[in-house]
Amino acid sequence: MSTLICFKSGVLVAAGLILAVQPISAAELTAADFLKVDGTVLKREKGKGAVVTLRGTNLGGWFVQEGWMSPNGRGTLRGEGWRTAGSRGTHATTLDAKGRTGWGPGALAAAEEFTLDIGQLRAFDQMVIDFGPGSPPRGLSLRVSRDGATWSDMRLQSDQNPAGGQIITLGGSCTARYLHLRATGDTGAPWSIAAINLRQGDDYTVRMTLLDRFGEKEADRLIGVFQETWIRQADIDNIRTMGMNVVRIPLNWLDFMREDGSWKPDPWMRLDRVVELCRQRGIYVILDLHAVPGGASPWASSGREGDDGTGQNCNGFWSGPEDQGRLIRLWEKIAAHYRSSPAIAGYDLINEPLVHFDETPRPGQKYSDAALQKAGLFDRVYRAVRAADPDHVILIAAYTVAPPDNTAYIGTPSGFTGITPPSFHGWTNVVYETHHYDMSNARSHEAQHNLVVNALKDIAHFQKEWNVPIYAGEYSLYGFYDVWAEWMTGLNALDVSWTNWAYKVRGGADEPGGGNWGFYNNNQNAVPDINQDSADTIAAKWSRFTTTEFTRNSPLIEVVSRYTPGLPPAADAPRSVTLAPGLPAAGNELMVETVARRPAMGHLLSTAADSPLPTASR
Repeated sequence: MSTLICFKSGVLVAAGLILAVQPISAAELTAADFLKVDGTVLKREKGKGAVVTLRGTNLGGWFVQEGWMSPNGRGTLRGEGWRTAGSRGTHATTLDAKGRTGWGPGALAAAEEFTLDIGQLRAFDQMVIDFGPGSPPRGLSLRVSRDGATWSDMRLQSDQNPAGGQIITLGGSCTARYLHLRATGDTGAPWSIAAINLRQGDDYTVRMTLLDRFGEKEADRLIGVFQETWIRQADIDNIRTMGMNVVRIPLNWLDFMREDGSWKPDPWMRLDRVVELCRQRGIYVILDLHAVPGGASPWASSGREGDDGTGQNCNGFWSGPEDQGRLIRLWEKIAAHYRSSPAIAGYDLINEPLVHFDETPRPGQKYSDAALQKAGLFDRVYRAVRAADPDHVILIAAYTVAPPDNTAYIGTPSGFTGITPPSFHGWTNVVYETHHYDMSNARSHEAQHNLVVNALKDIAHFQKEWNVPIYAGEYSLYGFYDVWAEWMTGLNALDVSWTNWAYKVRGGADEPGGGNWGFYNNNQNAVPDINQDSADTIAAKWSRFTTTEFTRNSPLIEVVSRYTPGLPPAADAPRSVTLAPGLPAAGNELMVETVARRPAMGHLLSTAADSPLPTASR
């Protein structure tokens, strides 16, 4: 992209065009601020007024907790329909929830085997074994399988279970139906396994564990304690101080509905409060349905993790009319509730929809089968929303991933490979949303720079060809502040709205789950044990995650704040970098049958002494 960009007295000169750069007003939003699409831009006064480019952040980890960034801990998978088999002994007693019964074939001999069939594909990242009387087994190994025919060995990290037993943590989340334990030791001593449980750190499993342990009322109270802690009025003030005029709020269907699809009594209270706080401060809100029933992608960020082996979430969203029906009913409710609100910038219908890892068109196809399937579902939701709210902007995900490492697509083919243009179904007043990560190359300045160059070309192309506004809804460029500057300069020049991921994360500055994933990071307070802690203890631990207990990421705030009102960078930033202390030689190692997702491989810091952009303080 060879466009010359310079700034003169608040005017942007790009490719021969002169575009006025409007300062962001802090005045509250009124009916005159209602946004609609006009060509490739958003405008006030329902599309008749001044151009508005949205620049802000994601309130990630709030309504949808993600274990790498949120203090959600792990929940326990429900054991309905599980079956066991063993080399000998009463193996079925491991599932009877009685600590005095278990599988104990007598004196431990080598090659004792135990197989667990959990009835369907489920994602988990931890196995908890409670030992019965006698000595614990020695030399346990674990293999997993989706189909009972093809098996993969798992590398394990074992820790003692305080309740008596062993906690086996996998090197990342695994999706399987069959688990095969083998005791390779030979002690000759009596031993037994009293119980086996599987745990998972996604939002769905944590919520179901709270529900099973405490009942609906208390579970909802605990979720409320966390949500009222994670985002408060001071956080909206922080965002306003950074010059931002939009937040994207990832929503969770389980805040509105019970698991059976019935409605919760008052799902609006916390969301309405934050929408109003934003409206009063001149901040628009994008409502992003991040977690849909069953999960629209295979990652924990979809609310419920699980991969069928092709990239489709195994929990039924893409194959189940019931889940899709709930999605449509939910959007009808949301659209009716916010129909007249000028604070709502738009409805982001489905976050990161993925039918398969490979969604490229086959020879002779203009659009892939996956793109047509996604567009068909989007069209159903679009028309349901339009019946309830004819005026608000609707956001359509231009999203797919790039095999074999499943990194969000940048370049050609792009995320636009995963969807059809607005003219295909006759959509109007829509914005197409892209996400941008190169997680496999988080430590490479060249890779992150190339991501930006290719993405800006891609965005400019489809913005023109499809005559539609583009919104970069999620991205991170790790510790390369000059690349952040390059990216935001390019987006602003194209009048492309943007929100980085995310506002806050609990990891430290040099941890994969911290650093420049958030404007606030490094909260090392204890995460609740969802399976063992009392309700009061869970609430007390979650109450320690207000932003005042995080560290302000001043370098990132300073860089991004330069671009929120569309102002020019102070100067070009150099590209010299060094790795942050503690950065691993290799990235996060997820074991066989795992899927890479946020966070990426590490945190990078620009340390050029002559850089006009800030260096990281540690």
